[in-house]
Amino acid sequence: MDTQNEKTYGHSAFGPTNETLHNIDSAAFLGALLKDGRLCRRAQDGTIVWDQQHVNQWLADIHRSLSDIYCLLHIITLSGRGTEEALYQWANSAVGRRHLFLVNEIMAIISNYHKGHQITGLYKQILRLMPNELGYILAILLRVVRPIEATVVAQFFTPDNQKSRMKKLYSTRIFITYGQEWNSEKLSLLIKTWWMKNMAFPLL
Repeated sequence: MDTQNEKTYGHSAFGPTNETLHNIDSAAFLGALLKDGRLCRRAQDGTIVWDQQHVNQWLADIHRSLSDIYCLLHIITLSGRGTEEALYQWANSAVGRRHLFLVNEIMAIISNYHKGHQITGLYKQILRLMPNELGYILAILLRVVRPIEATVVAQFFTPDNQKSRMKKLYSTRIFITYGQEWNSEKLSLLIKTWWMKNMAFPLL
């Protein structure tokens, strides 16, 4: 159940994102990965040892999945501007409220964006409901996969002096992979690439 909390830092539709030790879903998934043994395994001293080759492929799969989710959200729901979509948050942060909510058990994006807000000080509240299947996949990526993904990205792709910032981005922004937040240029390229691949003609 979503309490619609828009003020508490770190709060999301799935509860507090900073309480990773209480995320039983992600913990169960990590346990399954350790049992499988291909992506990671438990060393004798109890630490987790990651297979670099499989990690690279796994992160590429996550990137492709989130890219497809973004394109489908943009195409089949009420689309926003790239500059708006790049800022979507799944948890409240120090810079603003979250945009991902559960509304009557349906995953939804509720934006608070307006291109003229710096002049008018006004924002538009726009409700974008997702098809159930798409919302469910996004929920799995954020609730189950992301805590483990962030751990791996911190270990292999993030310098020590950037780990704090990377952790904050992963715990708030929806569209981020390899420790890098997506910008409007990247989102536009994803749409054009997806359209060409799946519809077989260019999107100008």
